[in-house]
Amino acid sequence: MTLKAIARKYGFSLAAAETVREALRVGHGTMAQFDHPELGGYGQWMKGGMLQIGDMFNDALKGRVAGLIAEIAALPDASEDTSTAWWPKEFGQPSMASSQNNVRYAYFPNASRLVIEEDKVVSIYDTTGLTVYGVSQQQQGSVRMLVLKTSAGPIPPGKLTRM
Repeated sequence: MTLKAIARKYGFSLAAAETVREALRVGHGTMAQFDHPELGGYGQWMKGGMLQIGDMFNDALKGRVAGLIAEIAALPDASEDTSTAWWPKEFGQPSMASSQNNVRYAYFPNASRLVIEEDKVVSIYDTTGLTVYGVSQQQQGSVRMLVLKTSAGPIPPGKLTRM
């Protein structure tokens, strides 16, 4: 099935479906962070069933978004990202990776590393002894801050050892 046909099946525009496909590409087919008005605004999806959308009480929309993402994730090219890896190759493929604004991150549990690129500056952090479950970006005025959701509770990357 084509991307356009999948979008039409769930009542979305091709632009909304392309937003999902790009978010899945960045998240290597296992997660996606997106922001599109047709999809309920800002949202997150993780393989295995987790889905959050900004329009959180609209269950009908959430069901349509879930169907759209599941079908796009099943397409052969949804997770291909071989030409744009920006992290050190020796870490392999991240278990999660995403981007928002001028910040992107990739987490490598097997290497115990978190790689963050902010405004084209790459920083590598040691996550030994922690399991990272997610990353959120918080903003207060003009100040942006990443917060890791870990087995030890929420931690800003600055509290980790920088490599």
